[in-house]
Amino acid sequence: MKALTASFKDSPTDDSLLSFSEALRLLDTSKSTLYRLLAQEEIKGVKVGKQWRFRKGDLSAYLGRGPVVVVAESIDAGDFATEFAWLEREGVPSAGAETVESKVAGLVDGILHHALAAEASDLHLDPTDEGLRVRYRIDGVMREIRRMPLSLHEPVVASLKERAGMSPTERRLPQDGRTHIHVNGATYDLRMNVIPTIRGESVVVRLFGRAVPELGLTALGAVSLDALRPFLLRPGLILVAGPARSGKTTLLYSCLREIDAEANKILTVEEPVELRLPGVVQTQVGGRPELTFVALMRTCLRQDPDVLLCGALRDRETMEVALRAAQSGTLVIAGIFAEDAPGAVKRLIELGADPHVLSGALRAVVETRLVRRLDPAERVLDTETPPEVIGGLKTRSEKGGYSIPDSAAFYTPPRNCARGAGYRGRIGLYAVVPVTPPMIHEIIEGLSVEGGSTLLAEGMRRAVARETSLEEVLRATDGCA
Repeated sequence: MKALTASFKDSPTDDSLLSFSEALRLLDTSKSTLYRLLAQEEIKGVKVGKQWRFRKGDLSAYLGRGPVVVVAESIDAGDFATEFAWLEREGVPSAGAETVESKVAGLVDGILHHALAAEASDLHLDPTDEGLRVRYRIDGVMREIRRMPLSLHEPVVASLKERAGMSPTERRLPQDGRTHIHVNGATYDLRMNVIPTIRGESVVVRLFGRAVPELGLTALGAVSLDALRPFLLRPGLILVAGPARSGKTTLLYSCLREIDAEANKILTVEEPVELRLPGVVQTQVGGRPELTFVALMRTCLRQDPDVLLCGALRDRETMEVALRAAQSGTLVIAGIFAEDAPGAVKRLIELGADPHVLSGALRAVVETRLVRRLDPAERVLDTETPPEVIGGLKTRSEKGGYSIPDSAAFYTPPRNCARGAGYRGRIGLYAVVPVTPPMIHEIIEGLSVEGGSTLLAEGMRRAVARETSLEEVLRATDGCA
């Protein structure tokens, strides 16, 4: 007991010892977080036998560490004036503000409104040696918008964290949060992630409109998706393959809109739910440690589903549940991070899929990418792409099933326009690849099975129609053809 007392000689005066479970309740945190805080020596603890014990005063002191107080003297008043003037020039009016707190709130509102007006899907705030870098992802491409004074970094981040329900005092651990904002009569959901870096906290805000866009295979405007319709009429597994930000979620939702929700029980397992679909029972991973993909998938199978959507097949257990459901009479539609159809099959085999089970369950893989749409008012004839590059694209396109007419002309944004200009919105490229047992056998045996040529052919079809540029087709399909 003397050793125990000595180990707390520098602790606060409150001597009450708490058990591990009591500490969890006081801190309102998870076991993994508490173990991490112990390992990082952010919280003091002592082992009594095999059990951890915590002095209540130590935990109270940890909880009492407040954020750095932002006072008027810590920020140059000219910093606010400069940024508000920039927002005014950009067409984002700012309300009058007197206190530092109200100025910070007004600046954050202005940045969010500006990002939404620019039709950004993501807002990135990164501290650098030169200042607070503000970037937007627009049409899938990152653009730097502004460099703000570094003195604004902490107050802006603290304001965002508070809005999203995160702890402003916690700067040592990653955090996630959500909130919403009303702009011009529309409501937008904001999903935030904060991560500590060597220069301070980096923030990413994903921006979602609540209005449900037009969904369905016809709405996506790709003739190639007609080949997918027969696969949606019978049980089995359909994979939607592509990298991050390639349009997988939109295609998954569009598949569900093709199915009669009144005549079928449709369930989803998502992380997170990005759109609320009428007639569909949607579940979300997270919130509690036990709400994992595999746990929710198993539970959904006890709900007598006709159709089950899985946002992503990431591990062996989830894949096995999906294959078992597909073999048992359920239509399973799932996303997977893979470049093309052969890559998707290889990924399932790497996760431990039985080849015979895979042959009996997997029906098709849909390869998907997003390319920027040319602005009809700004596009110009492409005279700079070398003929040998165009010739190579024609050869690969023919291999994918589309022969480019000799009279075809290609268009591009003006070469002297600003980065990102010349495009407006995005369109999807889709290739439906039926999966056959011989194809799976060839992949298992390590034989050459090429993928992506059909996807590139779809891109060339869109380029010939003057909807996108050759540069975009190459960017989107590089590595998959």
